[in-house]
Amino acid sequence: EKLGRLKFQCYFDHEIDGMLRVKVVSAHGIKGSDLSGLSDPYVVVKLHRVNESTAKIKATETVKKTLDPVWNETFEFERVDRGSESYVTFELWDHDMVGDDDLLSQYAVRVREIKAA
Repeated sequence: EKLGRLKFQCYFDHEIDGMLRVKVVSAHGIKGSDLSGLSDPYVVVKLHRVNESTAKIKATETVKKTLDPVWNETFEFERVDRGSESYVTFELWDHDMVGDDDLLSQYAVRVREIKAA
């Protein structure tokens, strides 16, 4: 099943130690989840740290009725250890007015693989 593409950027700020910046840019060709054949997508970004039971969570705005949303939203996570086993997940959701939102796709990136800008 084709899930579409999510465009994002992750980088460590070279001027602020431990500052991880995540930019959610856009998505293209995502799955239509509503009866109209479209979706109301948003992205949830989570930083999962080693030895912490809860993730740090950020979310984009919802873009209504599209399969090609554009967000261009940047989030900051502080005090992130670049060499750790922590990871960032991206969850693409469809917002529903009634009932639970639908998870369309997800992706994970290891923090140690993220470069400095």
